[in-house]
Amino acid sequence: MELKKSVLVTLGLLLPLCFGTQCPDLCSCTPEGTNITVLCSSENITTFPANLPRQTLAVTLTFTGVASIDPNAFVGLIQLEGLDLSNNKLTGLPSGVFQGLLRLTTLDLTKNALEDLPAGIFNSTVALTSLVLNGNRLTTLNPSWFENLEKLEFLDVSNNLFQNVPQDCFLKLQSLVTFDLSHNNLQVLPEGLFLGLTNLERLNLENTSLSSIYECTFSKTPNLRFLFLQHNNLKTLPATLFHSLTLLDTLDLSQNILSSVPSGLFSKNVKLGSEFQQGLDLSENPWRCDCCLAYLRQWVGDHAGTLYSLNDTLCAQPKELEGQRLNDAEICDNKKSGDDQACSQDYLLR
Repeated sequence: MELKKSVLVTLGLLLPLCFGTQCPDLCSCTPEGTNITVLCSSENITTFPANLPRQTLAVTLTFTGVASIDPNAFVGLIQLEGLDLSNNKLTGLPSGVFQGLLRLTTLDLTKNALEDLPAGIFNSTVALTSLVLNGNRLTTLNPSWFENLEKLEFLDVSNNLFQNVPQDCFLKLQSLVTFDLSHNNLQVLPEGLFLGLTNLERLNLENTSLSSIYECTFSKTPNLRFLFLQHNNLKTLPATLFHSLTLLDTLDLSQNILSSVPSGLFSKNVKLGSEFQQGLDLSENPWRCDCCLAYLRQWVGDHAGTLYSLNDTLCAQPKELEGQRLNDAEICDNKKSGDDQACSQDYLLR
């Protein structure tokens, strides 16, 4: 034990000599081949560590009292690939702080106090594949942040204070696979917001206060496989909203205020549940179990094994069917001629 302790102490003393620089106070430096990873995680750290080793490959600065970063904090760190600045007290960032970080692939700014970011702040980080801005106080999404991020695959801007998004904001993100916009106050999405995101597979719009959605919203995201729209204020859905999503595996529409859906809504989504067996959640909506819901009742009957939370997918109306499971409710399915048109007209008026 004493020998092992002695070896560790010796290594700790030699490390700065080997790499030609001292490890910052209250941080630990670990060799990664010819490079170094730096870990700084202490509430006693209140200023950003100065003089990071030139060979630094990754920096993790988390759960500290750091509220600002010097514009030159990363100058000369040309090897830097990973930067985790989550769970600090950052209120802003200098405009050129990431200048020259051409190899940076991951950047995590989760749970700081950022209210805005300078225009073009990520212009130099052209190798970024993952960017996380979750849990800040951002009120505006700036298209200039994403202009040079053509390699970005993962983007998380959830849990902020966004109320609207510019239509052209994400046009350059052609490599994006996973996108999280959840827990914002968007209410309405621009029609062409996801234009160009042809590789997108996973989209989270949970709890974004959506009250309506355009018919062509997902028409340019053919590879979408996981779509989360739960806990919104959606009352109606366009009849062809999901028709372009032929690869869709999981769709969550729970906790909205849907009382009916248009006939044929899921007719093109033949892969629902193909990966995890269950693939559709319609629970906790106030379903009106009358003749106009006959399409959905039939669909649920044919695909009951595909639904999540079937026991919470209940009729709210009429009174005599209240509380019954949708797939058990006796709903007329032999509608008289002209009823389809009447149901469609009634649906649009809701």
